[in-house]
Amino acid sequence: MKNKIALASFALTAFTVSATAYTQLAQALPIPRPNTTTSVVCYFQKGNHRLWKWGLQSNNSWFVLKGSWQKTIHTRISYFATPTSADTIRQSCRQSRAYYGYGNYTINGIYAANSILSSNYPIYTGAGEVRP
Repeated sequence: MKNKIALASFALTAFTVSATAYTQLAQALPIPRPNTTTSVVCYFQKGNHRLWKWGLQSNNSWFVLKGSWQKTIHTRISYFATPTSADTIRQSCRQSRAYYGYGNYTINGIYAANSILSSNYPIYTGAGEVRP
């Protein structure tokens, strides 16, 4: 039993170190020149009700994020790197919230995605991961 507890503790520590290393690595990497585009996915929540919408520009057209897809060196986790400021990206979610009438919802997630069927990926600027 002690061996199982020690192994579980080791696995948890290894994951924590890996997650921390991933964040530090992604923050330290230079943001490459944009060579593609993607969309911003905004997650909103009010109580137990959660929903998502695409980020919007000030004229309510789709917000297009320029940048490039990257992978961390060791874990090969994908993320979208962009020279666009985190505040500009956040503003696309605030615009979406206003346009769709979700003013009393909290923005609780901001991600990159290529389509409704794709996964959500972290967005990194020169200042680090974009958070709400």
